[in-house]
Amino acid sequence: QNLGKLKNLVGEFVIPKSVSRFFFPFVIRSLFVSFVFQSRTLLTTATADSIIFSEVNEMSEIVWLSQEGYDKLTAELDHLKTVKRPEMARTLERARAHGDFRENAEFDSAKHQQGLLESRIAQLEERLSRARIHEPAASNDGKAYLGCSVKLKDLARGSQFEYKLVGADEADAKEGKISITSPVGRALLGLKVGDVAEIKVPAGTLRYEVLNVTL
Repeated sequence: QNLGKLKNLVGEFVIPKSVSRFFFPFVIRSLFVSFVFQSRTLLTTATADSIIFSEVNEMSEIVWLSQEGYDKLTAELDHLKTVKRPEMARTLERARAHGDFRENAEFDSAKHQQGLLESRIAQLEERLSRARIHEPAASNDGKAYLGCSVKLKDLARGSQFEYKLVGADEADAKEGKISITSPVGRALLGLKVGDVAEIKVPAGTLRYEVLNVTL
């Protein structure tokens, strides 16, 4: 396209031989600069659009929870707003009564704690606004899905253990609850008895055989 522009431009004007050796490099250089500028503009626009699109998708992503997990987060939010928030307000009032804010360590500490409290409230409200409750169907096809408990055997060590597949907000290693977004959780989704999950970790590859899947 740029070569066509150069051809048209040259065809419209008669260039004296005395200046032709200066004219052609100038035109070519100008067209090249224009081409690079337009390309960078398009690339920048495309990159910005991709970032925005990615952020919108991330914000609109569904948060899958079991009924138990949803109720737990709802109860925590209610406790923070109806109990902890009023308590924090009273703590701040007592701290203000101690005088100059610039030398009031108690007030600074209370303000910090209030910030953490409000941050957690905002986080819970945001997560719950995108939450969807998922309960495994009674007619499960024997495959591991969100809400299922999966009994596994470590093929390298021979040990057996059980995990429950839950949403990220319900994950609790002490209770054997792993998130479906974790490496192990993702590898187990859709597997049935007899299947072997292979999970790559820094130390190598874990191989777990599925012994049982229950609701």
